[in-house]
Amino acid sequence: MVFAEESTVAPFPLRARREGLRDFGACLHPQAAWQLLQGIETLPLRMDRHVANTRKVIELLLSSPTVESVAYSELPTHRDHALAERLLPRRAGAVFSFDLKGGVPAARKFIESLALFSHLANVGDARSLVIHPASTMHFRMDAAALAAAGIGPGRIRLSIGLEDPDDLIDDLKRGLKTARKAVETAQDAGAARVPARREPGHLNLLSDHVQRDRSSVVDACSIGGAFEGGTLRAIQRQARRHDQHAEGKPDRQFGQRVPARRR
Repeated sequence: MVFAEESTVAPFPLRARREGLRDFGACLHPQAAWQLLQGIETLPLRMDRHVANTRKVIELLLSSPTVESVAYSELPTHRDHALAERLLPRRAGAVFSFDLKGGVPAARKFIESLALFSHLANVGDARSLVIHPASTMHFRMDAAALAAAGIGPGRIRLSIGLEDPDDLIDDLKRGLKTARKAVETAQDAGAARVPARREPGHLNLLSDHVQRDRSSVVDACSIGGAFEGGTLRAIQRQARRHDQHAEGKPDRQFGQRVPARRR
């Protein structure tokens, strides 16, 4: 990060806040230090509940057809499973990630439908937390850097808290159901698509472009939260209105005649 580009007015205070406060951590004031010591005294008791809830949540995710993979070091399929058994023989913590089928649209629907989980970047809280790393904490990274770091478009990170495990599972089931519906809707829309109708004038260029590179249009519309059909219809309406302006026909949107442009 180049702080002079981020803030041309006050780059040094920005760097002091970003590095000194967020990354390095400044000195604690007495009240915060006392609260931290109080929390450490009961940490083993809370960690038992954290990990027990986490294991139940992972069982749910492994059984869901909407989940592509789960990254938790207690699982034999994890690349660091042997290392975790040696260094963390009792438990592997309550923070892990998993990949949803459907990419960014499915991840967005999943997080938006959760009621008990809080959408925050924190970890280790008494409350359960959820976040989509690719679009939040690592939004400055390009696609190649994200792929190199193992952060896929459907990657979700969870930090499991101390709530009742049945409540957590019910909340996650609702989110997975919503994500599955989003994937099915996108698949149905893709199967029902028809070739774009050729329009007069410059719309021929648009139709040819869509036929040549249809996948890029679908991906862009999916990430933007819109279906291809609605987006193309909006473009076609705008193009027809442009042709009406050029021919001097009345503009039905504003109810007035527009002079013909000189060609």
